[in-house]
Amino acid sequence: MFSEEQISKLKNDIFIGLDIGLDEKGLNDTSIDWSELGQLISTSTKMKNLVINGMHGAKWKSKERSRQLFKNIAASSSIENLTLKNLGSITVMFIPLCLKNLANLCSLEISGTNMGCNGYDALAKLLAHPNSKFEALTLIGGDFYWAERNKISEVLKDNTSLKTLKLRLNDDTHTKEWKRFFSVSLKNNNVLVELDLSDNQSINNEVLTDVLNILANNTTLVTTLCLESLGQVTSDGWRSIATIYLQSPTCVLESIYLGGNILDGWTFREFVDVCENNKILKNLCLTLPSPASAINMPRLGWNPWMNKLTRIIYNKKSIIDTYNSNHVLETICYPEEEERFAQDMSTCTTIAKNLPTYLQMNRESDKFTVARRKILQSHYYNQDDIKANREYRGYKTLMETILESTDNMEMTEQLPHFMFWTGRDNDGLSLIYELMHRMPSLCENVGRVHADASAKRQLRSSKRKR
Repeated sequence: MFSEEQISKLKNDIFIGLDIGLDEKGLNDTSIDWSELGQLISTSTKMKNLVINGMHGAKWKSKERSRQLFKNIAASSSIENLTLKNLGSITVMFIPLCLKNLANLCSLEISGTNMGCNGYDALAKLLAHPNSKFEALTLIGGDFYWAERNKISEVLKDNTSLKTLKLRLNDDTHTKEWKRFFSVSLKNNNVLVELDLSDNQSINNEVLTDVLNILANNTTLVTTLCLESLGQVTSDGWRSIATIYLQSPTCVLESIYLGGNILDGWTFREFVDVCENNKILKNLCLTLPSPASAINMPRLGWNPWMNKLTRIIYNKKSIIDTYNSNHVLETICYPEEEERFAQDMSTCTTIAKNLPTYLQMNRESDKFTVARRKILQSHYYNQDDIKANREYRGYKTLMETILESTDNMEMTEQLPHFMFWTGRDNDGLSLIYELMHRMPSLCENVGRVHADASAKRQLRSSKRKR
């Protein structure tokens, strides 16, 4: 039921979204005249979101009634996001009219609705229009079969506006049909940034591998990939994500969602290994194994690889190793499981107990600052700290490492950065002060080098005179 406030907002053109729900008996709202509602939709200048759900009731078996409503929708100049769910056979006849005229449409979701050939023809024309603002398409269920897929795939390959594609097809979709759709639609597409194939029970290892190969060879495609709850994909398929796609030098993927899939320890190992060289992936969203022992108990589940991932995120071996650590990966689970992840890892007896903290540290937008924090935390000790703490045994102070590494080209390149970091030691002295305080010894070394060079020049000069 619409409230009086909602009706008032709609009539006064300040209502930005509307969800029209209709039950099997017809209209489920009697507080407003629906012909008047159609007029309000067509004349509104601020309504951006419209959802129509379940227009298959007795009152909508009239073609004229359905045609008039969709004619009003098509006349709207403000609707940007349109969702059509569970529409009846009479209603869908007028979807082409709606899609043909919504010039400002940016997002379309069609769920549980059989649009027919005319409906998909109209959708294909919308996708192919050179001035289209259409950016997001969701197709769930319905009659999206091979003929319709061919129409859509052909226009997607040349589309220059669609950024988000979400497909959840019928479970009887054949492997060859999937492969043909992706090989045509994704091979040359260079604008799609989000691909969601979750909950497709007909996607198997073969289809997934084919999709990954296409993505790996496209240098501009997809920064977000959703592959949740793919029941037919096995461990070999999940490992191929790391070995084929994430290791590809052209991979631009920032977020991957694999919730609802069972990943064993060896599969998790593949994802850990790839994080050492992949410095683009930010969100690796996995469903944590249960029970907690599978995460943090030695030699079980994911645990053998947690220590390695911790060292990849925060390598304390040397300043250069810390500087070259992965400062990008921010999570390995979903937000709702982060509290459990931190709690489970807190009972771990190895360095992996700090992994949640290190991942949190990586969420700072300035990665230079992240590297600085890690270096100062792991290498900035004085001699007393190193002697007093067994865990620091073998460590050197930050300044000692800098001064002893000036002959190392890689270290020398980073020296200006370290000099810029005005951190302070336990006595309150800055790094810059310590460096300047030790400068005489450095100058003595430089002086000896210059003296040796001068002596050599004099010797060569005397040889020429002879």
